[in-house]
Amino acid sequence: MGSRRKTTDIKDKKWQQFEKDVAKVFSMKGLIPTGDIKLAGRQNDVMLKSQEEHIGQILVECKYLDPSTDRKVGVVDVEGFAARVL
Repeated sequence: MGSRRKTTDIKDKKWQQFEKDVAKVFSMKGLIPTGDIKLAGRQNDVMLKSQEEHIGQILVECKYLDPSTDRKVGVVDVEGFAARVL
């Protein structure tokens, strides 16, 4: 039981670090990231703001998938995100 929790902790840290890395990349491009926010009662990974007047807020959904699996982001993932933002 202890090793299963340890494996889960490692996976949680990987996706959390991935979200931070994504936010950092956008930050280096001059955008202002805010991580782990709630909008309309749902958790969202990163919200980006720009100091440019003509650029609105940008919502980023991070999907860290364990490279040891064959899982890929699929149509259901994309449609679920689109339904939240459109």
